[in-house]
Amino acid sequence: MKKLFYLIIAAFAFMACNNNEPESKHQQSTDPKPDGTSFQFVVKNLTTDEANILVVPPTAQTEFFWAYATEKYLNEHYPTLSQFVQSYFTANTYDTWKSVGRILGGTKKVNISSLKDNTDYRLVVCQIDHDLNIIGNPASYKFKTVRFIPEGLLSGVFTVDNNGKKVGFSQGNLQYQASTQTWRFAEHQYDTIGALNENISDTYSGWIDLFGWNTADKPTLATKTNADYSTGEFTDWGDNPISNGGNTAKQWRTLTKAEWLYLFNGRTDANKLFGLGCIYFNTEKTKWINGIFIIPDDWTCPEGAHFTPSTQVTDEELGKLEWSAYQLPAYENEKSGNFKHNVYTLSEWKTLAESGVVFLPAAGNRNGTNVDMVGAWGIYWSSTYSGSVYTAYPDCGGTISFNSGYFYMDANYPFEYAYSVRLVQDVK
Repeated sequence: MKKLFYLIIAAFAFMACNNNEPESKHQQSTDPKPDGTSFQFVVKNLTTDEANILVVPPTAQTEFFWAYATEKYLNEHYPTLSQFVQSYFTANTYDTWKSVGRILGGTKKVNISSLKDNTDYRLVVCQIDHDLNIIGNPASYKFKTVRFIPEGLLSGVFTVDNNGKKVGFSQGNLQYQASTQTWRFAEHQYDTIGALNENISDTYSGWIDLFGWNTADKPTLATKTNADYSTGEFTDWGDNPISNGGNTAKQWRTLTKAEWLYLFNGRTDANKLFGLGCIYFNTEKTKWINGIFIIPDDWTCPEGAHFTPSTQVTDEELGKLEWSAYQLPAYENEKSGNFKHNVYTLSEWKTLAESGVVFLPAAGNRNGTNVDMVGAWGIYWSSTYSGSVYTAYPDCGGTISFNSGYFYMDANYPFEYAYSVRLVQDVK
């Protein structure tokens, strides 16, 4: 999987005598020229959560020390930069400072790791002589980490197993165009193809978004014979290049059934991190799409927005999802009001989407060329072969499934039925 990368947007606040902060539009930048007593930094090799800073001393042959901290920490503990530099001499902060080592007329790389997203930092380098006196002016470098989202990936992060594995979801459901053999993600999370899936064929020039299980290499397979769908090794839909998802093979993958289950039933307070509902497309509320909303880890509801977990609905007429006693793991709503738990206009949904919330639309299903239950059922494949579950269908694939009355987190359906695919990417 493609790693999640970070960009560092640099605002330079250099030298004790220079408080100007010219804008930088490049990942690799050089500070103002050193004044003979200060230092120069060059930002290079920005990958994952690390920043490599090259320290370029003026004429130094003595040892340098460096430290960095968040701007928030510095403001709270060291009102002035000189106080932070002097902290080198105190026992409780000595470990904060690290040696660059002796530089003999060359450069030295400083590697900064474990950076947090969207956080202001300041890196400081100073030279100290054998008597522990600071030589010249300490160099101060201010930078902010900004998470870079790869093409097609949403910003929300979700834990999917006990070991802390995290994923991000694709921007929309998977779609395929047979005439050009092109895969893509839907432009919006709420987009569905609906009844047009009935046109499925090897030459169809439109798009489809309902697929039989294990059809990554045969997306237009539409027979009603379960045995036509291989029970052998699963070929992931994410193995294909996704035209608007990086367009490189094996960047994406399908969640396993265990990961889907953990997402909804394993995370801390998991029963509060999903809610069913609908998004209205017009002010008259005559056009809408039903679905399920999934809340990211460590999420804060945006100001002015609202969200209600389907397990905590207080409206008696709508009812709420409660753990089902007769079929586990599942939730049931006796009042069948799931799709009214959370109702949003497009504008309201946009606010939630920008905060990382995932929406899985109820895109229905297809059997052969018959499309059904669009807007009423949402069923999403996992990569897990579930074996012989039903007598009539000896082979099934794992799914999640939801409608107005139920939410099955561990469902199993025959291969021949075509359902939605929502891909993920492993992230840090």
